[in-house]
Amino acid sequence: MEQWDVICIRCGKHLFSEQRASTAGDIHRLHETNDEFYDEIKAEFYCTKCARDLGYNTDETND
Repeated sequence: MEQWDVICIRCGKHLFSEQRASTAGDIHRLHETNDEFYDEIKAEFYCTKCARDLGYNTDETND
């Protein structure tokens, strides 16, 4: 089993954890805060406060 944390790249706030049972297994989210913004171009996660501070539009859906 493997598990890792995803944090805000700017302030270090814990956003969620991910876990998978094996390298071929599906990834499952754990301990979600629903306070994340993902920049698809930079492939970086931010908390919504830091994303707003950096000028991102956090009101749009970001899937």
